[in-house]
Amino acid sequence: MAATMANMEYVFADTLSPDQLMEEDAIKFEDEIVIVKDVVELKEGYLICATNDFGEELEFIVSDNTKLEWYVIQD
Repeated sequence: MAATMANMEYVFADTLSPDQLMEEDAIKFEDEIVIVKDVVELKEGYLICATNDFGEELEFIVSDNTKLEWYVIQD
């Protein structure tokens, strides 16, 4: 998967709130494009589980009002 993602070109499409995310969405987290695997609603916000282009799994919590940059693959 790492080689596949590295060869794709992502372009900014929109900003989304955590409750708008779906599995396989590409978002920016800490200056890196990651692929969403799961979004879980918590009392204090949302837990987002994702993978980066190295196949490493990431988990991070964002608040309800966070705006995340959403990316799509350029044709």
